[in-house]
Amino acid sequence: ASQVVDLARTAYTAGVKNIVCSAHEAQAVRKVAPDATIITPGIRASGAPHHDQTRTMSARDALQSGANLLVIGRPITESRDPRAALEKMFIE
Repeated sequence: ASQVVDLARTAYTAGVKNIVCSAHEAQAVRKVAPDATIITPGIRASGAPHHDQTRTMSARDALQSGANLLVIGRPITESRDPRAALEKMFIE
């Protein structure tokens, strides 16, 4: 976590305004890059398979942690009903 924050601080100081990081570090990154756009992958519904994502978080928790944009891949693309899968993520 400290390495992610250090890299985010360095990037932000250099003028980077978009930072990709796990939702688990979003809150700490927000402190060093207050107006950056934070993009978080690994978004999953509760109880959904993690696939190769080892550090997942629900959409609601990621947004509450400071994420601005969520990367949601397979839970949507592999669903028989992508719209329902997406809606379920935000109902939880």
